[in-house]
Formats: sequence, C-alpha cells, structure tokens
Amino acid sequence: VGSVAVFAGDFAVGFLDQDGTAARFDVPMGLALNPRDQLLYVCDFENQHVRRVQNLTTTATVTTHSDAIIAQPTAIGVHTKTNIAFVAQGALGTLVKIAPHGNVLSFPTAIGGSVYALCLLGNGDVFAADYGTGEVTFFDRRNAYAASIVGSVGPGAVALAADRSGDNFLTAHDGDSTVRSFSGNYSTPTLTASATRSRSGTRTTVAAERSCSTTP
Repeated sequence: VGSVAVFAGDFAVGFLDQDGTAARFDVPMGLALNPRDQLLYVCDFENQHVRRVQNLTTTATVTTHSDAIIAQPTAIGVHTKTNIAFVAQGALGTLVKIAPHGNVLSFPTAIGGSVYALCLLGNGDVFAADYGTGEVTFFDRRNAYAASIVGSVGPGAVALAADRSGDNFLTAHDGDSTVRSFSGNYSTPTLTASATRSRSGTRTTVAAERSCSTTP
C-alpha cells in the first residue's frame, strides 16, 4: 500500500510562491506533467494563474508560470518538446496558449460554452469538450489551429484523454457517472461499458486530471 503526502500547499487558501508546503494555492484544478523536463503545471483556478512546480523528486519549488491573468483556468496540456501550454478558461469557453517563458500567445478560436476537458496530443493537436453540449472541438496545429467540431460525447464532460497514437479518446462525465469513447477518425462517439447511476443536484467540482499531454 502506497503512502500519501502533501507535495505542495499548506492547507490554507492564498497565492504564494514558495517551496513545498510553504506555497499556497486557491482551488488548484487541472494538472499537466512534462516528463521530459520534470515540470508540473497547475491551474490555480481562483487565483487566475498557471503555477509551475519544479524539483519534483526533492523539495518542490512553486512559481508563477505567467504573470498574465488566466480567467478560470480549469484544464491544461503541455507539449513535451516545446513546453508550450494550452489552457482552458472554464465558463468563458476559450483556450489560451502560453509560451515556455510565460508570455501569452494568440489562439484563434473560442469554443463558446464551458470547457473543463482538454487534451493535447504529442503532435501538437488539441481537443477540447464543451461541458454543456458535449461537442468535441479539434484544433489542427497544421492549419494554424483552425477549429472543427468532430462529434458530440454528450453533456457533462470533465476529463478528456487520448492514447499514445491519438486514435482513441475517452471522456469522463460527472452528470451520469459514465466514461465514453470515440475514435480518431473523428466520428460520432460511442458509450463504453460504465456505471449509469444518475446524480442529482449541482455539478460537483473535479479537482484534478482534467487534461492530458501524451508523449510523442
């Protein structure tokens, strides 16, 4: 049985760049790890910033990745070779592209609804799912990230993942407790075997793993 330890943060709400448990966040949400450089990126939702954690195997050091305000950051993917980050801005339905040194780059297209699920492939392509409509948008890096709707997985998507090849995708849904799949030919998604218990009331907050960054 493994052990659980606090890696960063001191259980108090705040915004403080420090080492390990002296650092402070305010509702950390999406995570993305670049294994190539051993850098962890954290969507600090209420502080409206992306934070970066380094020294993962010793005492973690938390810094602010970008001075820019990132409104409602909920999901993030980081390219393993370039360290360019793609961040979803929650209820705004927009994506932000952040360069390795923190400056914000232009991103051409908004999704329109709320987005909590984002996946960055190793080749640089980006996929994001609209929480309300379930529409999955494909952003083609070979065509200046032009956007196209590739299908609908149904509402309530809070996580989106892809396999190494980029041919198969999975989405997690908090409304009906299902996990759904769709293929890389961008056809209409199909349900996988999963629980179908309904959940009443408001949507619960999913505090981690709303993004992925596959290794090329």
